[in-house]
Amino acid sequence: MKIWIVDDDELVHLLVKRIVSKGTFAVGLESFFNGKEALDQLTLIEDKAVLLPDLILLDINMPMYDGWYLIEKFETLKNKLMQKVKIYMFSSSIAP
Repeated sequence: MKIWIVDDDELVHLLVKRIVSKGTFAVGLESFFNGKEALDQLTLIEDKAVLLPDLILLDINMPMYDGWYLIEKFETLKNKLMQKVKIYMFSSSIAP
């Protein structure tokens, strides 16, 4: 399983990497610190199924492109993708 972490918090990246390294389910882990980086990469590899992530862990509040914007753009790409990609959104914010 390939996992992408899309979050502007380095601590979140560290925690996810530690958790994933303890399991046997992940083959690859890529880190992106804002939605633009992830969307740019997704656009580059949209027709290469072996490079696409199986799972994206997506923060809601980030600089450049936030999680909501990335989801909006992902909707326009999802019909072109060669495989299904699961996205889980999260936030460490306590704001409603």
